[in-house]
Amino acid sequence: GYSAFASTEIREITIPASVKKLNDFAFSSHKLESIVFEPRDTMIEYHYAPFAETAITSFDFNECYFDGDTVPEQFFTGCGNLTSVTLTDKITKVGPFAFNSCYSLESFDFGNIVSIGINAFENTGLTSVEAEKVTELGDGAFMDCTLLSSISIPNCTYISSDAFYNCSLLDGFDFSNVEYVCDSAFEDTSISQVSSETILELGRGAFRGCTNIVSVDVPNCTYLGARVFD
Repeated sequence: GYSAFASTEIREITIPASVKKLNDFAFSSHKLESIVFEPRDTMIEYHYAPFAETAITSFDFNECYFDGDTVPEQFFTGCGNLTSVTLTDKITKVGPFAFNSCYSLESFDFGNIVSIGINAFENTGLTSVEAEKVTELGDGAFMDCTLLSSISIPNCTYISSDAFYNCSLLDGFDFSNVEYVCDSAFEDTSISQVSSETILELGRGAFRGCTNIVSVDVPNCTYLGARVFD
């Protein structure tokens, strides 16, 4: 049930084959380090934040009888020790806050990912992102990723609000296919150039605090929000 083992002292747990679903915050515990799944013939139904704020260091979706195409909302939020995640081939989306505050997570395979939810990777330890298939990027998706220095999302035309807010090491970005840069999308980054013939709108404070900017060329932009380059 809801929060069934939350805030317990359990460090290791084996989930028996009889379990059919894991409810909200089922194992949310700062002590839990190891999760083992007994062999089964059926998949498990996962709900909201089943492993939030645990101490697990790695997780393989191929071993947990997960059959969805989306990493559920807040699935690992607050898992500060998490360093490794293996996805199934079926997973193409990352839900809201899924890896929020997983600050030890330095790498992630975005190979099949097409959609990233709001604040999905906020405050993680990611250093680079290669997300060639991503077309949807939620607000604050990589907000406060202060170690992120390189990102490639060539098929995303809409950069949402706060998407890279306070990614202080991010000094370059390919804007060649971008049409909309929303409010505070690159605020407090180290971006030095903004050049694109496709950009139509720059939202409020889109590049606020970007003190390294030396060149801006957006000839087809029809809207500039307040304090864009303040």
